[in-house]
Amino acid sequence: MKKVLSLLAIAAMFSFVACNNSEPKEDPAAAEEATNDQNAAEEMEDATNAMEDAAGDAADAVEEAAGDAADAVEEAADAVKEGAEKAMEEMEEAAH
Repeated sequence: MKKVLSLLAIAAMFSFVACNNSEPKEDPAAAEEATNDQNAAEEMEDATNAMEDAAGDAADAVEEAAGDAADAVEEAADAVKEGAEKAMEEMEEAAH
């Protein structure tokens, strides 16, 4: 009977030890690396969003500048047209 109890005690001790060691232990270096990776991913996403915003702002500025340039060209064309018409009228008056 003593042998059976001893075997049960030894088996119980091994089961406690085995169950305690079967639990995975987290590697602190791996946890820190995962945190660093997550932080880097968040920074990359923030940088991407900032680049998209900057590209959108640049596109808006180019569009506005192109519109302003088109307006200036149109005004210049109108001024040239008016000047040409005035010159034609003066030439016609001078011819009569």
